[in-house]
Amino acid sequence: MKNSIIIQIFSVLIILISCQEKKEKQIIFDEKPNDSTVINSTIKTDSVTSEQRISNIKNWYSDAQNNMKSADKNCKNAEEKWVYKLDKDLKMDFVNKASECILPNGIKVYSGEFNGYEWQQKFSYYFKNDKLFFVYYESAAESCYEENRIYYNENQKPIQFLFKTNDCDGNDATDNKKIEDKNQQNDLMKIVDKHIVEIKRILERKK
Repeated sequence: MKNSIIIQIFSVLIILISCQEKKEKQIIFDEKPNDSTVINSTIKTDSVTSEQRISNIKNWYSDAQNNMKSADKNCKNAEEKWVYKLDKDLKMDFVNKASECILPNGIKVYSGEFNGYEWQQKFSYYFKNDKLFFVYYESAAESCYEENRIYYNENQKPIQFLFKTNDCDGNDATDNKKIEDKNQQNDLMKIVDKHIVEIKRILERKK
């Protein structure tokens, strides 16, 4: 009798254990799709196409230009004089200017104006949340004039170069054209990289 009871209890335990294992396997199977969904969601990024990025940049630029007109903008300005020697007896004084403006929506703008004998260069660097997204650069010398625009991606790498020039004929500049030549792009990058350093240096000297 006792042996019969023990056998029955043992059989029930085996059935319960078997059911529990099946239940656990079912839970693991059911959880797999959810786990993969979580993994896939982490892989997704906020990356945008170059066209979307440029569209965003144009909106940020427009917003920055509007806020630059406001009396509430937070800007600091600095100047630096330098002397150009035409010869040992004739000298000319010039002033380079720099500014840093903090605007709404995480926008910061560094600007610089560099002047010399019959030439001038102006630079504006636009940052959003401390990441460079756009550079505007114009230069003039005698009858020559040129504008350059550089658009940057989320990693602060250039994605588009635009320029227009008057071909030194004294007239207005023509429509924007893309700079496709890598050497031209590199030369332009050297210029803008150099002058952001100069702008910050002039601002630092004011402190």
